[in-house]
Formats: sequence, C-alpha cells, structure tokens
Amino acid sequence: MEKKKYSKSKAVRGTNDVNDSNGAKINNSKAPDILSDIFTLSNSKIVFLCSVLVLVISFFLYYPEALQQDYDVWFHLKYGEHYVNNFTWKIDHTVFSWTPIEKNWIYVTWIGSSLLYLTYKIGGTFTLHILQWLVFLSVFIVFYAYSKIVSDKHDITNLMLLLLVAIASNLEALYIKPEMFTFTYFAVAVFIYLYVKYKNKNIFYIYPVLFLAWVNTHGAFIFGFFFLCAVFGGELVNFFFAKKGLSKTLLVHFAISIFLSYLATLFNPYGFDYHITIFNNLITENILNSASGVLAYFSLWDHVFGSNMFRFVNGARTILVMAAIFVVVFIYCARKKREVDMAILFANAAFFMISMRIARASFFFPILCYLSLIYIIQRADVSHLKRKVATVSFAIFLYWSVLVSYQSLVFLNHREWFGSGTAYSVPIKEMEFMKENKLPTPVFNDYLIGAYIMWALYPDYKVFIDPRYAPYVDEIWPAIVNFNKNMSIDSLNQLQQKYPFKTAVIHMKTMPYIMLFANHPQWRLVYFDKIAAVFVHVSELQKLNLKQIDISTQRFNDVTDPSILVDLFQIYNAFFGPQFSMQIVEIFKQNVSSLYSGKYETATKLEQAAMRRNEELIQYFQQQKQLQEQQKSQGQQ
Repeated sequence: MEKKKYSKSKAVRGTNDVNDSNGAKINNSKAPDILSDIFTLSNSKIVFLCSVLVLVISFFLYYPEALQQDYDVWFHLKYGEHYVNNFTWKIDHTVFSWTPIEKNWIYVTWIGSSLLYLTYKIGGTFTLHILQWLVFLSVFIVFYAYSKIVSDKHDITNLMLLLLVAIASNLEALYIKPEMFTFTYFAVAVFIYLYVKYKNKNIFYIYPVLFLAWVNTHGAFIFGFFFLCAVFGGELVNFFFAKKGLSKTLLVHFAISIFLSYLATLFNPYGFDYHITIFNNLITENILNSASGVLAYFSLWDHVFGSNMFRFVNGARTILVMAAIFVVVFIYCARKKREVDMAILFANAAFFMISMRIARASFFFPILCYLSLIYIIQRADVSHLKRKVATVSFAIFLYWSVLVSYQSLVFLNHREWFGSGTAYSVPIKEMEFMKENKLPTPVFNDYLIGAYIMWALYPDYKVFIDPRYAPYVDEIWPAIVNFNKNMSIDSLNQLQQKYPFKTAVIHMKTMPYIMLFANHPQWRLVYFDKIAAVFVHVSELQKLNLKQIDISTQRFNDVTDPSILVDLFQIYNAFFGPQFSMQIVEIFKQNVSSLYSGKYETATKLEQAAMRRNEELIQYFQQQKQLQEQQKSQGQQ
C-alpha cells in the first residue's frame, strides 16, 4: 500500500522511477508540463516586478512630447496670461483675430488655462510636461487607491489593463491642454461611485465640489455629468427590477448629489448659457461635419482594421480588447452571483461607443472599464480568476508592450521629452524675424501655427485662423476648406481680395500652401527655418529693409527629426536647387537614427528627387540657351 501510494505521489509530480537488475534507480521522467510552468511563471513576483519596469519603459517611450503635433497649449497659455494678470474668469475671444469671428462664442477654461500659464512661468515647457505626468500619476493613484479599498491584489492582470489604458488614452493624453485635467476628474468621479457601491458608505457629496472645479476647467465636465446620469439610471433599474444595487437611502443621496452637482456647474462665467452651447455643439450637424477634418474628431472605427496612423490603430484595438475582457468578466461574474448590474453595464456600453466614436474621447471608456473590472471581480468574490488568467494576461501584456515600444523607436519622428524639443516644435526664430523686421499686417497663417502666433506675437500681430476652431466655423473655416479644395493662384487671389493680408507665415506641414505662395508672382519668400516659411507681398517689399535671405544649410546641421529634414529638402529643392537639397540629404543620412523605419528608402527617394530637379534645370537652361540663340540669329538676319 505504501509503495503504491508512493508511486502515485511520484506520478503526480510527473516522474516514474523504476529499478534496474542491479537495484539502481532509473529516472524515466516525463518532460515538464510547459503550460504549468508558464502559469507559474506568470504569477511569480519576479515576473511582476520586471513587468512593472517594462510598463514604465513602454509608457515613457509611447508618450514623447507632442508640441509639434498640437499647438493648443499656446493659445491656452495666452488665455491663462489674461486670466491671471487681470484676475478675471472672462475673456474677449475676438481680440486675437483680425478676421470675422463668432463674438458670442462661449468657452470656459479659466482654471485649466491659468494652471498651465502659472506652471509655464515656473520653468517653461519643462514644468508643463512635469504637470502632464503628474496628471498621469494622479489617475494611477486613483486606480491604486481603489484596489486597496476593495482588497484587490496587484498582479500581471492589473499591469496588462494599465498598459491598455495608457495606449488607448494616448490619443488625447499626449497633449498638454486644460482637457488633460479631465483624466483626473473623470477617474475621481468613477472612484466615488464605485466606492459607495462597494462600501455602502455615502461620499456622494464630493460630487458638487468636483463638478464646480471641473466646469471651470474644461467643457468635458459634460461627460462626467453624463456618467452620473447613466449609472443613476442603471441603479434605478437595479433597485426596482432586480432589488439589488444601492439602497433606497443611498439612491436618495445620489439623486441629491447629482442635483447639487448640476447647480454647481451653473457657477461659471456664462451660467446656463454654457450648458446650452455645449449641448448645441454636440448635436449641431454643421459643427460635427466641420470638425470631421480635425484629427481629434476622427472615428476610431475607421482604424480598427489598420491605417497609416499607428496610434489610432492601437487606440481602436486596445479599446476593443478591453471591451472584450469586460464582456467576458461581466458575464462570468453575473453567472457567479446570478445577478446583472445594469448600472455598470449601461455606463460601460455608453462610454465604449463614445470612446470609439471620437478620438479625443478615447480615454473615458478605458478608465471606467479598469475600475469597473476591479469592482465586479471583487464584488463577485472571484479574485482567483485573475490568477487563473495570468498566462493570458502576461501574453497580452508582452504583445502590446513590445509592439508600442517598437513602434515608438522606429516610427516616431522625434523622441524628445520634458520640453527638450521645443525649438524643433514651434517657429521661435520665424516669429522673431517677423517682429524684428516689423513685417506688415494683416497676416495670413495656416490653422496649426495660429496658436503660437497668439502666444508669441500678440498684440503686434493678430491671427487669420487658429486651433480654437469653433469661432471660425461660420465663415473662415468654410473659406479655408474651399481654398484647400481649389488651391490655385486664382483661388489665392480671391482669398486675398476678400481678406487683404500682406504677410503670410505658413507651417512646413502645409507644404502645398508654401509651394503656392512661392509660385505666385506677387509673393516673395523672405525667411524660412525649421518650422515655417514667411512670405511678403511684393507691394510691401520696398517699404521694408530686409536682409538677403540666408539659404545656408549649415543652420540645420543639428536637426535629427526626419520630417523636418524632408520639409527642408522640399524647400531647397524647389527654390534653391539640388546642390543645396543634396546637402540636406547628407544631413538626413548622418543625423536620422538608423532605427527610424524607412530611413534609407526615404534618403533614396530624396536623392532621386534631387536628380530629377537637376535634370529639369539642365533642360530649362538648354531651352533658354536655344531660345537666346534663335533670337540672336533672327536679330542678325
């Protein structure tokens, strides 16, 4: 009996020792159970700690500064300067533009913009990025605090979910503007509700204070209010039909807190009119259709199956992954407890659709989903489920961490952090040139660069258009859209006749604008640098004492951003000849990281473009020479 018991015990461990003819044991062990080993590895403390490090590295690589892509921060700094210096919460939005603008536009960010301005005054863009990362940290603190409250043990599944939240939220979290504070506000709003739901302790009256700050920070407070209404409606369904969820007393307190929160949101510079404006913007087709051309309003559904914008693809797919995880866990826990929590279901379903519909809202569902998953797992007392799925979680974590780290290294044009790349993101030298030489007004500018003109040149210069966008919807935005569709010398003439600008400053990212102005006989390129090109109308040139334009390529020997170098190549190749553009190609080859995807293919294409330009010039000069010879021959005859 003992021998059989011993053999069975050995068999459980996967061994089967027998004796040979001399009595010696022969080890006839089976191969280790690979799946079992992976399962054990996934739940190990060492793997968890290493994964924390991987998470931090992946997050850092995926979140470089984005001043080059989004200029909103600059007009918010100008707004903040006004709020702080004048000790007010109102502003005349029309004073920054010389073109027709909506005079009654309602926009409230006085807390958010003031915080950005005060932070900038401390240490420039460096402290702005510190503030941004403090916002990230605040969301993590909310996640961590809730896990501690419900006795949730942090493991690889938590890290996997955190990574998915970070990737999905990247589309909006990457940018520094008042809207980023919504990450903290929304996380706290979800935390309060789920805390009460789990602990049965009333802290609902924090909501009015939260919304008082939120409404004066950014208009995204409306999504927080929508969250309260969604979960309250779900709780009513739970109470009346399932006899579950919040107690009658807590429901009453919840209703009162929602009402008080609404009253708190009326305490803003415009009162109830602010709510009406936001509501109209959400339902007005003209606003939504016009905004469809702005990246922040792109639908993520269009990127689920891939596109050339990997951040949008990642955002769409990680939201879908989180939604799938939520559905599986929700059904499992519902069957375990034999009840369906309609409040949690309603809220997550609604914000899933919102996050997939608009890129700038992509962070709402991930934040809500993360906290909801922690809640329903602990509420159903199935925390062991996380340990069981550790292997799957680990695989998902590895896939996404490796993918986004790889993409960050090979696809990103710039890899600066904490303000180190500001000089390569905004037209500092271009604005200095305009101011020093007192270029004539009014000024034409593209949509992106307008915000920096507001910050750097106001009140000496006002903008044609800027990323505030909404005030221009009635007239200027449609004019720009039509101009873009019919871009030609005639359309530029018509635009100038209606809006008589004398100077044009254009971002390199709108290269078709630059080429159009350069080919127009009435406009002259007077300056360019890494970010923008400056043109002046010929009628104004004689009034100015401008130095000869510096066309040396040595100015750009330290540029490492491939997109900037490509833009500079186009300028040199088109206007100054291949002998200069080839110098930019050499800088490109030397400075651009070898990790950058398509470096050598891009360099080859640039060289080919320079050769074609050289052939065009040779052919042009030959034709001119032949024409001169023909004219000379005809003259002699």
